[in-house]
Amino acid sequence: ARRLCDQWFRRRYARTVDLKARPVGRTTIQKGFELWVGLYTPWSFEITIADDNPGAQGVLELLSLMHESLPGWMKPELARAAVNVVQFAGFGRTVRGGRKVEHRSDRLGRECRSKWQVETAFNLRAGRKWTPNMLHATEVAFWARNPAEVLLGLVQGVPDVPGTAISLESTARGHGGVFYDEVQLAQSPESSYELVFV
Repeated sequence: ARRLCDQWFRRRYARTVDLKARPVGRTTIQKGFELWVGLYTPWSFEITIADDNPGAQGVLELLSLMHESLPGWMKPELARAAVNVVQFAGFGRTVRGGRKVEHRSDRLGRECRSKWQVETAFNLRAGRKWTPNMLHATEVAFWARNPAEVLLGLVQGVPDVPGTAISLESTARGHGGVFYDEVQLAQSPESSYELVFV
């Protein structure tokens, strides 16, 4: 998490390849970072690609729990909570001192309206029709169907500009495969990705 935040504050964008042990809470840290960015960057769009349906469902449950745990003054209303999408509306009603206060923006006067979409790598077209500003690819080493094709389409969709982040993470799965290749590439000094071992 520290390297992700260091990159974000130093360069205003982040690119990491995270080789992790199991379980260390890497996805929880990533979702917390995305929630923070989504709350303070209006119209933020984050896509998470999980290796399977239980993984995708777990990510959605984690996002919902984080949203529910926010204090009232910073909790945006949900515009949509569907099978694979969580989207915030503006900031709504809160109760302070026994009275209802209507506010449509955060303390800095901005609207939220950020969106999280969670899909699985089984969908070969996952994320191809969108331009997210954040991509979290989880358990990449365990993607079953054409992982190189899915990853290429996802990474190409994230613009190479400030305010964007790409995080590829997985536990190891031996020698070879698309995640192994990404780990090797991230070790090159010319790579825009930073290798993180968690």
